[in-house]
Formats: sequence, structure tokens, C-alpha cells
Amino acid sequence: MPLWYNNGGWVEYDGGYDFVIIAKDCSREYGEQNPEFEYEVSGGELTGTPTLEAYATKNNDVGVYSIVVEQGTVLGSVAGISGILTVNKAPLTVSVENCTRKEGEPNPNFILHYSGWKNGQDESVLTVKPTATTVASENSPVGNYEITVTGGVAKNYDFNYINGTLTVEENHFEPDKIALPSEAAVSAGQTITLTPVVTPANAEYTLTWTSDDETIATVSQNGVVTGVKKGRTFINVETDNRKTAYCKLTVTAPEPAKIELPKAATVTVGSTLMLTPTITPEGAETTLTWYSDDETVVRVSTDGTLTGVAEGLAIVIVEHLTD
Repeated sequence: MPLWYNNGGWVEYDGGYDFVIIAKDCSREYGEQNPEFEYEVSGGELTGTPTLEAYATKNNDVGVYSIVVEQGTVLGSVAGISGILTVNKAPLTVSVENCTRKEGEPNPNFILHYSGWKNGQDESVLTVKPTATTVASENSPVGNYEITVTGGVAKNYDFNYINGTLTVEENHFEPDKIALPSEAAVSAGQTITLTPVVTPANAEYTLTWTSDDETIATVSQNGVVTGVKKGRTFINVETDNRKTAYCKLTVTAPEPAKIELPKAATVTVGSTLMLTPTITPEGAETTLTWYSDDETVVRVSTDGTLTGVAEGLAIVIVEHLTD
């Protein structure tokens, strides 16, 4: 008795049929319609068409299904030998969006995209959802880092992963606070530099400096303060995000650099004459000490007034007292 291979095994065929119709094995992907089944014939030329059917639709899971042969419109007796329909996993592509963050910030939530779903399905059918990870942390320096997609498990899908890129950019921090010394002093004609303290230390900013009274002191855009004349004013600084600070500035009179008196003067006995010294620079303030080298001829008061005592010559001296 002849043997026929039928649905994965050998079966006996006793030869009592006009035709033997053998379904050919075939395959398709999950979620696709069944292909048009093909067959072979033993016993001559058919009149009519057999019916071949697999008990699997596009909704059936991955697996192996029989292709059953039915008489159909074939004239004569028919022996049907089943074939095998193999339903394979469908490809599912999972990609991750490229993204950007600032240096020192935590990584964002990575967004996955899927392509290739069958039968209107979504992530809910996955046994294990894929995950996206990167080696970059909050402390990672500026640069590009690969976002790797892995780990998906599904009964009816084979995964194809497309990785992405995380770009870490330089972070431009704005100032939270700015401070100056509460008070400072400078002599007229002299300069000091005010140094602001800005937090955070890595903040980026530009500064604008102003003086409340430029007749007393001026300030450059580098914080260099120049005393103009004796008095008080405020020096102000402001960041480009409008954080402000101020310093109370006292401008003192300059120290005398030189004191000059007339080279000669005449006062009559019993009369007075006031000597007015020329002090450089102009506006300098100091305490002067006056004295005569011969008070039997000329006496001098603390304000520089000469009094003639007797005929003769005397030298009048004025000194600047220093600290």
C-alpha cells in the first residue's frame, strides 16, 4: 500500500480514489491574509476545482495550521492530503525620538514610536515593553550620547530597534543674586575697583554700572570708581536679568601733594597780614601748622595771620600734618 506525506507525517493510501490532491506547504506573517493555496494532483487531469482551506485567519497567533483539501467542484473521487500553513512573527520597528537637554539637568522621558502593528493593536499586546536607556547622567559633560532601545518581548512580533541620540548642551545659568560691599571710600582723584559677587558662580551675565551722582564719583562699566570731589553717593550695579546691588561710597578730599606760600611778604609793626597758601591738588583738605622762626619780629596765628612785632626779618613756615 503506498504512503503519502500528510500534515507532518506519513499516511497509507489504498488507491481507491480517482485523484489524490496534495496541498503545498506555505507561510505568511502574522496579521496578513492567507495566501492563495496551491496543490499538486496525482491521478490525471482534474475536471473542476478543489477547495483548500486553513483554519487560521489574520487574527490567529503565530503557529502551524493545517491546510485542508476538500472535494470542491472536482468530478470523481478525491483523496486530500493536507499541507501546512506556518504563521511567522511580523516585524515591529521600535524607534526612539532624538532629544536635547541642558548640562546638569536630568534626562527627559524618552519617547518610543512603533511601526508595524497588525490588527489595530498597540503596546498592550506586548509581553514586555521595550525600554530606552543612555549612559548619560546629570553629571555628564556636553556632547552626544546614544539612546539604546532594547528588551521588547511579544508573542506575534519580531523587534527591530532604531536607536536615537541625546544631545547635552551647555547650560547658560542666570544670576540668582548679586552683592557689593555695603560701604567703600576713595579719595577725590583716586580710583578703587568694586568687585561684585554673583551667585551661582557659573552664571552668565552682563553688568551695567551707574553712579547716583557723577559730580561726586563716576564708575566705569568694569566697576572702576573714580572719586571726583568730597561727598557721598551710591554706586549701583545691575545684571541683564535685573538683579541689583549698591554700595554707599564716601569720597574724601585728596591729600595735599604740595603747599606753597608767597616767597616774600611785608607787614608793618603793629599791623596784621593773612598769608594764603596754595595747596595742590585743588580741593585737598588738611590741617596746617604755622610757626615763625623769630617771634620777636613776626608772630603767626593758627589761621596764617601775621602780626608785625618789631623791625627785622623772619621766616614763616606752614606744614601739612600727616597721619
